Amino acid sequence: MNGVAPNRIQPDRTGIRANAARTYRRPESGDMSPNLIVLAYRWACERLYRDFAWAYDSVSWAVSLGRWNEWRAVALHYVHQGERVLEVGFGTGELLLRLCERNQDVVGVDSSPYMHVITSRRARVRCQNPGCSQAAAQFLPFRDGTFDTVVVTFPAEYIVEANTLRELARVLRAGDRFPSSAGGQIIIVGLWVSID
Repeated sequence: MNGVAPNRIQPDRTGIRANAARTYRRPESGDMSPNLIVLAYRWACERLYRDFAWAYDSVSWAVSLGRWNEWRAVALHYVHQGERVLEVGFGTGELLLRLCERNQDVVGVDSSPYMHVITSRRARVRCQNPGCSQAAAQFLPFRDGTFDTVVVTFPAEYIVEANTLRELARVLRAGDRFPSSAGGQIIIVGLWVSID
């Protein structure tokens, strides 16, 4: 795994037990540098997901020093057969299609229409037909308790927004009546996010 480990978040009835403030905080008044960093990161993500979607895998490969596929595959170790899976921000669809190839019941959501086009082409070539929906993570178009697992790999800063975390918790199945059942799980694999 080479230092890239997923963060597993267990939802509860009130949302998600997480300390997002540890990794994403608003700057103190007069402290402008985090604002510039956040703005630059948002700008870069927007360009990559829209204007340069065709180069997404190459850019990711270069940034990861050639370990992009290995890092993305970390999530596969935590998804169990028979689970209903939602991949949020599926990008070019590689992990989504790998889950389909494992006969996993999987649905993907991404807000970028350009990523949908790329994923559609890859799915046709590989004779796969994953369910894909164009939506933002803050407004998921699914009923409460639809999924056993939510997978998010290398997310943009949307992942630490309260609305996103509430939505992820909402679409996960609740625990059974027995105390040993924890309910669904959220698997986050990424370099920039650490939520525990």
